Amino acid sequence: MSSLLDNHPSVASTPDCVLMGFYEFWTDFGDLPSNELIDTFVDQFATLFIGSKPSKVHRSANCYGDAVGFNTLGEARDQTLSADIGVFRNSMLEMLPDNATVTRRLFFQTLHVAYANAIGHRLETGAIISFGLHTTPRHAATAFADDFPDCRFLHMARDPIQTLGSQFRAHVEAVRLGLRTYDPTVPSDVTLTRFFSGKPALEWVKFQSRVVRLEDLHRQPKKTMMAVCGWLGIPWDDSLMQSTMNGLKYWNDNTSAHQVSGFSEAIVSQRHEAYITRFDRFRYTLIFSPRFSRMDYFDGSPLMRQFPIFLFLSPLILLPFRTERIMFRGAPLMKCVKNYVSMRLRICQYILKPHDIVPMIF
Repeated sequence: MSSLLDNHPSVASTPDCVLMGFYEFWTDFGDLPSNELIDTFVDQFATLFIGSKPSKVHRSANCYGDAVGFNTLGEARDQTLSADIGVFRNSMLEMLPDNATVTRRLFFQTLHVAYANAIGHRLETGAIISFGLHTTPRHAATAFADDFPDCRFLHMARDPIQTLGSQFRAHVEAVRLGLRTYDPTVPSDVTLTRFFSGKPALEWVKFQSRVVRLEDLHRQPKKTMMAVCGWLGIPWDDSLMQSTMNGLKYWNDNTSAHQVSGFSEAIVSQRHEAYITRFDRFRYTLIFSPRFSRMDYFDGSPLMRQFPIFLFLSPLILLPFRTERIMFRGAPLMKCVKNYVSMRLRICQYILKPHDIVPMIF
């Protein structure tokens, strides 16, 4: 979504995920005078200006280079993300009071305008800011909402079974590349995280929030993005049909199963059968139906949404899933047992006490 909003003349943004650590940065350096604060920001978020360099802020440290596709931008996939540091710094100095402390809100606003100047992105009057919170800590979401009480939260949702398979495939690929080792906590982590999809970032912003389904974005892109425009209050622009970072064509990150730019039916049609058997798919449908039917997933299984059906079939989840059999290889027995039991207890907890879900955008 951020790559589609990237080049819109009414949207000021930075490359998606790099500023995830903004509020961590502010906690450490927000009391510095403006001139020093600008230089520190440039130093801490180096990726914004040279896409192949890591940032120093912990939450943003892995969002750079090949890992997120910042080295393979442009039509020929031979350009690296960049921005002019000099233009950025001068723009910030022009907008902020000289050598004085500034509010977090003001600094946040000016850095987005200055970054647009640094990449040559001309903004229309009344432009909005697009900021990727991602799975940010609660205190950061609270700080963001405190600074911008009229903010809007745009959630992305996906068929939970497809998401589970995609995340597990990415982990196995990382193991194959030697970046990680088999971890028995992964099956429970990726499964249980699905229950938080579409949960309001904060209780009091539910009605300032909407969910967009990834399937709608890939299968009905123009209709979906027009609905997004209407909700955000920005005019339609053809740039919304192109996936870019800093105006350069974006080809997805290097862990994606499909290195494509923009919309693709193949992305939302994956079955991940190497990790999810038919029996497992049936059991995941049983687990997720009561929650995700509210997002119009699992339309063909109305019985699965009924709590008595879950109770009747619940013994089936006692059998190990294929993801567990893969990740438990060679791991200490007690650690495997702990994660096996924990996952099933938490599944029951989330079904008995489901989280709220924000409304869909259309």
